[in-house]
Amino acid sequence: MPYAVWLEMTAPEPITDAAAAAQLPGLIVDLLKAGWDVPAVSWLDDEDDEPAAANEDTEDDTDGPGLLDMRVLSYRDGAMIGLAVDTDILEVATTIGASLGRHLADAAPALLGWTTESLRAVKLTAPDADGDWLPSLREDGPRFPVAEHLRHDLLEMAAQFLIAGAVRDLHDPTGESRHTPEAVDAADLVAGAVAQHPWGREVGGELGTLLIAAGRYEAASGARRPLTGHGGGDAALAQQLLEAVRAEIDRPAIDYDDDRMRGHVLVEDFMERHDLQWNRRTGDLDDEADERRSREQLRALLWAGLRVLATLTHDLTDDAPSPWLWLADLECDDLSPAVGVLAELDDERLTEAAEDDDEELAAAAEAHVLVRAALLHPDLLDDGVSDEVGSLLSNTEVTSGPLHHVAHDVLIILGADAIAKATGNTNQSKAAELLAPPLRAIETLRVDDDDPDGDPYNDLHAALERLLPRSGSTSRRVRMARDLLALITAAAASPDTPARVARELFLDPATTACVLLSTDDDNRTTRRLRSYILTTAAALDPAIAGSFAADLPALRSTDPRDEPALRNEITTWWNRTLQALRQLPELPHREPQCPDPGASLLKSATTDENAPSGTLDDLSTASAAIAVAQAISAISLALDDPDFPAQIIR
Repeated sequence: MPYAVWLEMTAPEPITDAAAAAQLPGLIVDLLKAGWDVPAVSWLDDEDDEPAAANEDTEDDTDGPGLLDMRVLSYRDGAMIGLAVDTDILEVATTIGASLGRHLADAAPALLGWTTESLRAVKLTAPDADGDWLPSLREDGPRFPVAEHLRHDLLEMAAQFLIAGAVRDLHDPTGESRHTPEAVDAADLVAGAVAQHPWGREVGGELGTLLIAAGRYEAASGARRPLTGHGGGDAALAQQLLEAVRAEIDRPAIDYDDDRMRGHVLVEDFMERHDLQWNRRTGDLDDEADERRSREQLRALLWAGLRVLATLTHDLTDDAPSPWLWLADLECDDLSPAVGVLAELDDERLTEAAEDDDEELAAAAEAHVLVRAALLHPDLLDDGVSDEVGSLLSNTEVTSGPLHHVAHDVLIILGADAIAKATGNTNQSKAAELLAPPLRAIETLRVDDDDPDGDPYNDLHAALERLLPRSGSTSRRVRMARDLLALITAAAASPDTPARVARELFLDPATTACVLLSTDDDNRTTRRLRSYILTTAAALDPAIAGSFAADLPALRSTDPRDEPALRNEITTWWNRTLQALRQLPELPHREPQCPDPGASLLKSATTDENAPSGTLDDLSTASAAIAVAQAISAISLALDDPDFPAQIIR
């Protein structure tokens, strides 16, 4: 049976170059395979212990034993090597191991000075189920980090993309955009670049180019901002880097014309002045201490660079919805032409996605407004909602999509008994008969979910698909949608039920309407949808607009930050409204119809035609929200301009 020979070899000094360390296992494997044919000993004949070369009948034995398996594990101070040698003679196995150890030390400059510290041999019995004679060693993995297989220009572009994404992250201190496809978490980037080869080298290497380009962009814009307060690291260090970049842009002192070399020299000089030469060893520290020093220096440099870039490109970042677009807008000649191509693709993709998202949000908002009207203001469905082609009820993107889902939740909240009793006419009775069985099954399932008979939730969806069909004549689809909404009105007739259900639907309107956007995370989607709902309601009627404003979740939030943030947003809406009123001197003569408190606010704002003077100072946040929503709606109706609310609430 074969022997396993384990050699422990030691390097003359620790291996600090990550790239060299990654290449070492492959180099050793190649050298071992090449050295296997080098005669190390005279092979022993196991019968008489005489050299086999002396036996004329055994010429083929001079080829020596075969190599059945091999393992190599490199580490900072050396390597562990395992060989499965096809011989059952211990002396042969150990002699081969020692000989090949000497061969390695002599065969390559990278292994010059290596010594064999220990050698042991173990008898093997059989290979494992996978046919391997030797066990896998710890960290038995790829020779190189995957990124090292990329071409250098691709690594440069990847580093630029990551930097641009991190800069955009610093402009979103809430962190919500980190859940979008365009996001790069700045803290994660810094931590990863410091710890993972080759990203420290690549990200650090691209900082200079982008700093020069960003400094030139700021100079062209004519506006200088103070250092951003967002991000980590030492603010004083970042401030000094900001001043260094601005000084180089104002009075060029580096004798290069291209951004890459100017940036390289600028960063190298800055690193030398501030003891940040992370890529150089010092002779007075041991290996571990030197590694810690290098990481801390790189971390400090990266945070300073990101904060300076965020400061220099503040206005640019607000208008660049993706890292590629941010890079393209810098207009740096030292960036790859591929950046411009990718930016164009991003622009097309994001524009199309934004249009799709707008349509989805608008349809969901219309569905929510229809259901709230059915709950709180059913008269609006008769007087304010048209049956004509293009109206809310005739649009299948509304009725068979989000209205289906909102109605699904409303029906479950109201319950089977309420639906069964709400039969105002024959059509409503038919709808109730269709909906009651799955609703009862859902209620039963909530009490006892063991071994349910079928899926009642799917049954409810199937019933709604019949009541809100995609096909058929417009008049029939509109009538069926009206019948369903009328059924909801009748089922919610008990006191307090309509307001309670309406408020519950507005807590998470995106989930209720099953809205999933490609460009936003869930929180941003919900906030955007609430704005769409308010604008849609305001275009319909002041009363329903005010009811939505009264149910804004921030008014009931336990987070002390929510109410001031909402008041600030409401104040912004009202200031925009006052600005619009200054351009509408004829509005008071149209006598906009509006309930209180919106009527009083609107009156105070239109008393003086030359200077609208309405103020929110005397109103609570809840009253201000209701009043502003009602006033915006009243102005929209008076102007016969359904787009007016969207100009204010955005």
